[in-house]
Amino acid sequence: GLPADKVIRAFGANRYGTAAALSDLLSSIDGVEYDPAYLPITDTAADSDLLDGLDSTAFLRTTAKAADSDLLDGLDSTAFLRTTAKAADANLLDGLDSTAFRKVSDPVDAATLGGLSLGALDLRYAAAVERVIPVAASGSAASNGSALRTAYDGVVGATADAPYVILLGPGTFDLGAARLDLQDNVHIVGSGRSATVVTGDGADAITNNAGLLGGADVELRHLTLVATGGENVTGVRNFGGDLRLRDVRLDVTVGAVETFGLEVVDGSIDLHDVEITLDGGIAIDLDAAGVDVIATLTDVSIHGSSTLSELWGIRADIRAAGPSVEIDAHGLDIELTTQFNAWGVALLDGVEFAGRDVSIAVDGGGTGFQRGFVVNGTLTGSPSRAEIQGLRSTGPDVAVSIASTSEAHEVIVRGGYLAGPVNMASTATGRLALSYLESTTTPAFVGPGGPAGSIDCFGIHDTSYLVISCP
Repeated sequence: GLPADKVIRAFGANRYGTAAALSDLLSSIDGVEYDPAYLPITDTAADSDLLDGLDSTAFLRTTAKAADSDLLDGLDSTAFLRTTAKAADANLLDGLDSTAFRKVSDPVDAATLGGLSLGALDLRYAAAVERVIPVAASGSAASNGSALRTAYDGVVGATADAPYVILLGPGTFDLGAARLDLQDNVHIVGSGRSATVVTGDGADAITNNAGLLGGADVELRHLTLVATGGENVTGVRNFGGDLRLRDVRLDVTVGAVETFGLEVVDGSIDLHDVEITLDGGIAIDLDAAGVDVIATLTDVSIHGSSTLSELWGIRADIRAAGPSVEIDAHGLDIELTTQFNAWGVALLDGVEFAGRDVSIAVDGGGTGFQRGFVVNGTLTGSPSRAEIQGLRSTGPDVAVSIASTSEAHEVIVRGGYLAGPVNMASTATGRLALSYLESTTTPAFVGPGGPAGSIDCFGIHDTSYLVISCP
């Protein structure tokens, strides 16, 4: 309601004479030139020379600097390096000079050996990377094998705290007829299972005799081993040592009647991501002659096919009462095909078998018998025991069986699929316990007499999901 000249003079209102957006808030002025709650546009507040209640003496001019402007965090320039300067120990890394490190252009350079970096070795002892001996496949397979043998046999003074690594490049290394005897704490690492191949045509391609020398700790990694010898050839033999295989393929397909993929006597093996192929004999043979044998099998596959010989996936036994064989298998896959006798897993005396996710397929027909998982030891006082979580076993003659008639063996299976007869010798005094699995046949006692032992079932059904009752 004010005259336009008063509104414009007091508040700088809309110069086109329309009502201001805040006109409803200012209507109480009612003829007064301006409200004391507002400043005219030409006036200043009483404290306009202050900022946050402070006068200009509390602030620096744009061209001035603080009294401590030459300091950073209270420190003067002597505490800092110039951009063009370097520290007194700039030539050191972790207190070590250049003599403690390899140049990337040294023979251990990853590019020289097929892209395998030292950091990928991941051996039990990190110190191993400080003692790496590279061997490149630069010539014929025979000359490469000779270079491997020279490098390996030339290692002196390897210990558990100072192990050595023979690092093989891509290619084939032929050891010839003379086997390579493994040394304690001298490991062999290839450039990959499909890249590095070590062959041998002797009775034993590679042998770990270090147990006779006071104990061994040896690892083979990232390579393929091929045994090309004749009858009774063995791919890897481990006497009394501690042998580890990581990412390894072992091929023993020599067209002979009796062969061994991996033979262990009085020692331990640790297999991880290992594939064994054979055409006769035993893929893994574990034998405790005087010392406990410990076998750790993780993601291990065994493939056997033969028209000449019987086949065994795993055979475990003791030679005399006292020692034992302990097997821990997680992710075990066995496939055997032959017209002769075949055993997927055969536990004789004194064996403790703990399995998870075990698959056994044995077939072939012919005149022989094919058995999946069998316990059949007869040594007095040395029963075997197997406990498996998840077993898939197929065998025309036997899927699971306790065949011994003189020892109280025990087999416990929880979960899985059994295709083939499931039985226990009537005179056996042991126990067969099955639960939560599917079976194509009803578990039964076989043979005359008895039953002396027991077959226990819980949650067993056939392929039509009808409940199976055990005898």
